[in-house]
Amino acid sequence: MATKQCMIVNIANDTYAINEYGLSAMFLLIGRDKAMLIDTGCGICDIKGIVGRLTDKPLMTVLTHAHGDHVGGAFRFDEIYLHKADEGMLRNTDSEGMKRYVEGFVDNPFDYGTGEKYPDVYSVRGTDVAEFTKVPETLHYIEDGDVIDLGDRPVEVIGTPGHTPGSISFLDRKTRVLFSGDACNVNLLLPWGNVSDALRGLYKLRDHKDEFDRNYNGHIGYAMMLSCAPMPERVLTDCIYICEGLVAGTLEGSMSETPYGRSAIITFGSVRITYDPDNVQGK
Repeated sequence: MATKQCMIVNIANDTYAINEYGLSAMFLLIGRDKAMLIDTGCGICDIKGIVGRLTDKPLMTVLTHAHGDHVGGAFRFDEIYLHKADEGMLRNTDSEGMKRYVEGFVDNPFDYGTGEKYPDVYSVRGTDVAEFTKVPETLHYIEDGDVIDLGDRPVEVIGTPGHTPGSISFLDRKTRVLFSGDACNVNLLLPWGNVSDALRGLYKLRDHKDEFDRNYNGHIGYAMMLSCAPMPERVLTDCIYICEGLVAGTLEGSMSETPYGRSAIITFGSVRITYDPDNVQGK
């Protein structure tokens, strides 16, 4: 029987991954004094209730970026922390858009024409998205270089734009885990941004490479991948290799119809990047 339960996995000491039906992933970090929730999913699960069952510490809710599948549950919270560049995107999120996103994901083939379907293990529909018309009015801005102390647990903010203008990653120094949102993964989507911006963000992650052992992106356990595993160790170097080649003009992807419109796709090693060939250097 298919489940409506989120997959909750303890990935490190006082650290939880919350897989929302293969659609998106959230992370809860618990410090001595307070807790941090990274992203809020699509708005199907009661993420605030889940967090409340895992900790009674004061909660700070932060966003890696403001695409709908990461902010759909933001309305459940009184305050949100994000990069200012993504504020407009967050304020334009509504439940109707999230319902369409979930229905499209559940009903349609994905992975660029392989015909593989959303797995039967999850029983969710677009109608399961909670109704909301606006996100919290109280927004706080965080940016590259900020350090958030949860109490004997410093978490550094690293600016990693490209996927969105305000994409950021979070480096948990205590557990040596990087939470990279959608900025550094095996399916890097850049059809809305430019490759050179993404490359600058990837370089920032490389500057910190000796400070983390694992990289969890915002879609662990994605679709058919029924797991909560981190990204492959080589994902950062593979992303950098491709982006450097695209910027230098020594690499070029092949045009294809994708869920994001007609875009170029290029693969190397563990990584596939989808991008706009007219926006490699920025418009």
